[in-house]
Amino acid sequence: ALLFVYKPSLAPDILISETGNLYAARLSGEKLYLSSKRVEKFEAERWQLLFGPIGNVTASEMVNCDPYGCVYLSGAKEIAFPKNEQALAMDCGRVDMILSRVPVKHPCAALEIIDKFDLWRKGSHSIWLGKSGALRIETANGVRGDRPWVPNRYSFVKK
Repeated sequence: ALLFVYKPSLAPDILISETGNLYAARLSGEKLYLSSKRVEKFEAERWQLLFGPIGNVTASEMVNCDPYGCVYLSGAKEIAFPKNEQALAMDCGRVDMILSRVPVKHPCAALEIIDKFDLWRKGSHSIWLGKSGALRIETANGVRGDRPWVPNRYSFVKK
């Protein structure tokens, strides 16, 4: 028999799907902000296995949203989820990390950037935010390893 024990301390602080259309951010306690209840329902159900039941949290002091995207505040870290290139341009100079469903084509001052192409190549991302400011990032394809069924997009064989 397989026993699964949910430990909130082991779950990532942020999950972002391969498309970037769905993301979840841990709020205080065991509450979770989910970017949408309408897109990628299957993915959201899988995330519930990790986080436990997802409540109806749509707004919080830790997540501020407007029509251009959302900003997640975790300690001293500001993480932006821009919806389009205009929002990306606004967020680039003012946040620590960008998780973008659009490509980042221009230089950006954010310390860490995960854009549409990173998500496409590496799959969904799990992000842990350390208390000292350190980031730990795991990707779906990175966890799967180098296997024939793992997408290896635009990777060229060295001769």
